[in-house]
Amino acid sequence: MEKVAKNAKRHHTIFFTNHVYNQLIYHCKKESPLEACGLLSGKDGIICTIWPMKNIDQSTVSFSMSLSEIKKVFHLISMKNENVLAIYHSHPTAPAIPSRGDIHYNNYPELSHVIVSLQNQVPDIKAYKMEQNQVNSLVIKLKK
Repeated sequence: MEKVAKNAKRHHTIFFTNHVYNQLIYHCKKESPLEACGLLSGKDGIICTIWPMKNIDQSTVSFSMSLSEIKKVFHLISMKNENVLAIYHSHPTAPAIPSRGDIHYNNYPELSHVIVSLQNQVPDIKAYKMEQNQVNSLVIKLKK
């Protein structure tokens, strides 16, 4: 019973290295006022690599990544013996809550989704699982 509880708790938590967490904030601020986007990968459920991508929408309210760039990054992640763990994007002027578009255009429901809100001085970072129009919050924990 205790083992199940630990696994269930871990399923609702997303782990970042401090370095990647800080790089995530940097990339999102750098791209503002446009939405930033990218992929996050790692090993053993810990995100340890950030893959900033080009937002081909060039928009302040939406993001898209090119399929060719996604395939290239998936290959590079595989070469590092890592797994794709999450997709991230920023909300330059909105809260870190999935928009209708984020939910509707979610092409990778098996991945976690990280949203960085830049609407306030201090960035707000939230993570979610979005499956079949259901949105569940994840706890973010930092690892050294």
